Amino acid sequence: MSQLLETVAPHYQLGLCQIGELDEAIIAEMLHLTPTQQVIHSLLAGKLEGDAQSTKVFSLADLRDEVLLERLLKRLDQLTDQEVNDLLNAEETQ
Repeated sequence: MSQLLETVAPHYQLGLCQIGELDEAIIAEMLHLTPTQQVIHSLLAGKLEGDAQSTKVFSLADLRDEVLLERLLKRLDQLTDQEVNDLLNAEETQ
């Protein structure tokens, strides 16, 4: 089932990643699972940026704080002045 989802996901501008380890207690609470229910598999999904055919493959090392910060700073540099203002004002309108 996961393979089928991963196959069609890029068509919908989605990227999927199978997650090998997660805190089952937190997930069970978030999903309101009963004691007779159990998570047996998990996928992480997100919107693809740019061309779905040229997606990057990331490893667990890419989740380190310094790598995430570098990626965030690069993305912030790409924002227009209007996008920056919209982001800064977003909290005020909520």
